Amino acid sequence: MGVGDTEIDLTGLTVEYVTTEMRQGSIRVVVQATGQFDLSVSQGLGVVEIVIPKGMAVRIETDTGLAAREMPDELVKGEDLYTSPGFSGATNRVEIDASVGLGLLTVRYQD
Repeated sequence: MGVGDTEIDLTGLTVEYVTTEMRQGSIRVVVQATGQFDLSVSQGLGVVEIVIPKGMAVRIETDTGLAAREMPDELVKGEDLYTSPGFSGATNRVEIDASVGLGLLTVRYQD
């Protein structure tokens, strides 16, 4: 996609791989609650919000250029990698590759 706002709600779905790419705008992804899958999000300029259900383990590799990052406090932080404790043995988990050139990358747990 080029410019605009995108919302992808995976609630109730079972997927193995999801990818979305946009040059400018906002991307919001609500992750499915069960299973193991990969998510790739790429944004040139704008805001990316990823909403993770409680109980879903997550590993996030980030490439954020000049973008700010907001991550849950409970994730273990590496240089460009954030991981839930117990990720490798989790039944329900998502691996996220998130790239934002300029803007904001937010990952939060669902309320």
